[in-house]
Amino acid sequence: MTDIETILSWFQTGDIPTEEHFKQTFSSFRNKNTKIPIAEVDGLEASLNNKANVGDIPDNMALVDEGQPVDVFNKEQIMAMAMMLSDYVKDGKIRADKIEALGLTDLIEAKESTLDEFVSSSNNYDFQQNDFIAIPVDGNFSLFIFKGGDKKIIANYLPTGLTNINISMVEGLQDVLNRKLEKPTTDGNYFINMSGNPSYKTINPEENHLLFWDGANFKNSSIFRDNGGLKFGIGTNTPSEQLHLKDRARMKALVLEDNSETLPQQLTYNNKKFYGTDITGLKRKFMFSDYDDFVLLANSLTDAQKTAWKTIMNGNISISTMSVIKVTPFLIPRQDNNYYITLEGANLNINPLNSKVSICDLNNNVLLDIPNSQVQYYSSGLNLTFYYNFFTLGEGEYKIKIDNGFAILYVTQPIKVTDNINYLPLGDIKWNIKRYNDIISSDQYVNVQNSYYKVDNAVKTLASDGIPIFNTKINNKEFLSTDNFYIKFVASANVGANSSVTQIAKFGLTDILEANNIPDLLQDISFRGADGFAVRLYVGNVYVSTLNNGGSVSVEFIKQGTSLAIYIESSDVYQAGSVRHSALLSVATTNPLYFSALYYNNNNANAFGSVVVTAMYKF
Repeated sequence: MTDIETILSWFQTGDIPTEEHFKQTFSSFRNKNTKIPIAEVDGLEASLNNKANVGDIPDNMALVDEGQPVDVFNKEQIMAMAMMLSDYVKDGKIRADKIEALGLTDLIEAKESTLDEFVSSSNNYDFQQNDFIAIPVDGNFSLFIFKGGDKKIIANYLPTGLTNINISMVEGLQDVLNRKLEKPTTDGNYFINMSGNPSYKTINPEENHLLFWDGANFKNSSIFRDNGGLKFGIGTNTPSEQLHLKDRARMKALVLEDNSETLPQQLTYNNKKFYGTDITGLKRKFMFSDYDDFVLLANSLTDAQKTAWKTIMNGNISISTMSVIKVTPFLIPRQDNNYYITLEGANLNINPLNSKVSICDLNNNVLLDIPNSQVQYYSSGLNLTFYYNFFTLGEGEYKIKIDNGFAILYVTQPIKVTDNINYLPLGDIKWNIKRYNDIISSDQYVNVQNSYYKVDNAVKTLASDGIPIFNTKINNKEFLSTDNFYIKFVASANVGANSSVTQIAKFGLTDILEANNIPDLLQDISFRGADGFAVRLYVGNVYVSTLNNGGSVSVEFIKQGTSLAIYIESSDVYQAGSVRHSALLSVATTNPLYFSALYYNNNNANAFGSVVVTAMYKF
């Protein structure tokens, strides 16, 4: 048998092997169908002779019970340790998978197409002495053996003389190749991912950024280090301090060194005090939450600041005097439902944490407290709303009590719970009408709930002369002097400029059913001229607000006994928002009462007045 190096020397480039060379070559290799005797495997027979055969172990050999010393083995344990010949030899042949498992050789599949290229790139491969190198050639391979030494020296790779070998011709080669890791096709930074099928994965960090592992890949973090290595940024690539964060930070504690410097937007500790600066660098001392610092602060306040502080201590809610001018609705049907009650007034933005709304009898005895969850407060302080089911209280009149923690208010206007509410239909309203000199004008009419008037030169020459022109009275909705009743209406008007003493319309109650051109209203609201293109609203002779010409107001009349409460909500050209006004008047008559609208002449051709009745009921 000829050694491999001699054989390889016969088949070098330019050699012409002889018949004897081929004979010696093939005689030196064993055919794959030829069984290898155990004696011809170096050291195998001697190794096997040192091992005990399983069949030679007597059944009674080293059979021990549990609990015997750990260095005494039974037959089952000895059999497990005995080397089985069949583990390594099958049909007289050494099993190829056992030879590979012993690490006798590896097959390296090259990406390069020539041996020279492979040698230049040999550092990219992991192989050792006696490993086979497969160089791809037109879809097949040429095999070389690495005999050891420097991998960069081409002479250390011995040709086998075997070329045009495809993968299927080499037993087990495909399985071996399938277990090999494909190298990256481009230059770069990589790591090997061993999860599932091993593979190369790229690592492409940005310059000066810290990497993190997300469980599958290395990725850039938001942590940046400047080139000097003295400043670090989180969320920024331009750190201006030793540690620069672009977002919030959370920690158990922050320890500050003593520092007297002053920079804008800075927190420092100096001489046992903490300081903070605003954006301009103005430095303020922090107050400790102890009694001494509290007293120092209190003594430094002005009287105005102390009042403001009291308001803050009351939940930023005013401690000024509360007042209520209107309760809506004041009349509640005795039904098993929740009803919403709205109070209108001033300084009603009380603190829900230390306040209470209660229902009392007329002697101010508290009957129940409204749960705070059923009370709505408004920051303006002009309103307060709550809801309650008054069914269980029964019929009667009740007061509302408000306790804001500093003062108590009993609302003067009571609410009434009743089973007796007589809602008057509005669709059948009829009017008595009196026209000036009985002259009919299409601009002066009534239509169910609506009474409308516009000046007409054909009726009377336009002039601000205070002469009544059109008088309308609802004749089929009569209220006895003993009736308690409610009327709601919307009124509007337009008055000529520079006619400050001129009135255009009055709306109110009269006890004379017959329509005439004589002012006979007992209580009324009126629209009068104002300097400029505006109209003034009055209750009786009391000024309420100034509206733009054509502006409208919502009015409620509530009569109980001989008292008449009037509630008005309107706009005002001189202030933002709605203006609310209330008046409590008396009705001194024993005659029935009727709703009336009376209109006057005016010097402006666009002057008009109008009213729409929206609700009427008795209770």
